[in-house]
Amino acid sequence: MKGKTTVFALLVLFGMVAYPGEQAASNNPGGFGKKVTGTYVLVGEIGGGPFEGLIKIGADGTMSTTNTNCCGGAEPGPQSPGHGAWEKTGAHQITITAVIYTFLPDGVPFLTARPTFVVDFDDEFETASSPITIPLFAFGQDVTDPDEIPLFGILTGSGDWSRLNVMGIDGAVALD
Repeated sequence: MKGKTTVFALLVLFGMVAYPGEQAASNNPGGFGKKVTGTYVLVGEIGGGPFEGLIKIGADGTMSTTNTNCCGGAEPGPQSPGHGAWEKTGAHQITITAVIYTFLPDGVPFLTARPTFVVDFDDEFETASSPITIPLFAFGQDVTDPDEIPLFGILTGSGDWSRLNVMGIDGAVALD
């Protein structure tokens, strides 16, 4: 019985160690995650208004964003950074979905934006373009439910992406 217990324990341990690697590999087939990893400047328009932001893409399928506005200038107050995930959807394409919270000027949560970017990269993964779709939900609506109807509508737009590469270090900026 002791031998079976040891084998079982080793299998459980192997599964705990191997599974996270398998999860990351699903977003990283053939080193794809490494190719898209970096920080990008995104400039475009959403709902007829200008949009500019920084998008950080991780090799493990994560992403974060800081932007000038998430809702075409319709936000009533400050907004949170965006957090989300990406998946490979083509040879040079990823689809990103994120969540951004917007607050009233007094700090009360107001709406939740769930932007989706379908990003088509060039062959070197230095530039890209994407349509942008942003459903606008009332704060408290379930943005994870695909059947949830966004109370404040859906904004659309597009953007151009450029990899931020300062001093030869991807995503790094020297500060004096």
